[in-house]
Amino acid sequence: MLLLCAAVMVGARGADAHHGPDSMFKTANYNPDCKDGGMGDTYCQTDNDFLRVFRESSLSSAWMNMVAFALVEFDRDTDLRVKYDSAPTYSGSSETDIIDQVGSIPFEGLIGIAWCNDAVSTLRCDQHYVRLSPNASVNYELVCHETGHAVGLTHPDDAHPRSAPDGIVYGCMRTLVPLANETLRQHNEFMINITY
Repeated sequence: MLLLCAAVMVGARGADAHHGPDSMFKTANYNPDCKDGGMGDTYCQTDNDFLRVFRESSLSSAWMNMVAFALVEFDRDTDLRVKYDSAPTYSGSSETDIIDQVGSIPFEGLIGIAWCNDAVSTLRCDQHYVRLSPNASVNYELVCHETGHAVGLTHPDDAHPRSAPDGIVYGCMRTLVPLANETLRQHNEFMINITY
């Protein structure tokens, strides 16, 4: 299974002996500026630790439930606090942080993608979109992976130092490998917690 990509960044965190490489946008190996863009452009860090999420009606009930199930881990195991918006806010200073949707992805082989829609700095974004392909089976790992991008987690090969795409410490952020039952790992949680 091929999971998607979006972008990664560089920061002042550095690698930690107990927690491994720096895998939070920006990294020394992936450091574009956060910017507004369409699909395939960049993802960034989110703009705060209070993560407001809206699940569009394009999601089936199975996808809606899977998003809620996967985000329990972000809420429970990290310093992020997840709240679901009953209606999205698309402008202003309190935009909905993540808009989840199902729709076509114009990149062959990708089953999900995350991108910034409203950059507020070269590092942070006020609103990300997470799009899941209608061809993807409903699964936890895909939601975990794309939500990870929407809060700034990178792929292993964009971390500093670079890691193999199947590095086990990256859990659901691994790429190019079957991700049976992959979740956030301690390393992902650590990177989120030292950032937010």
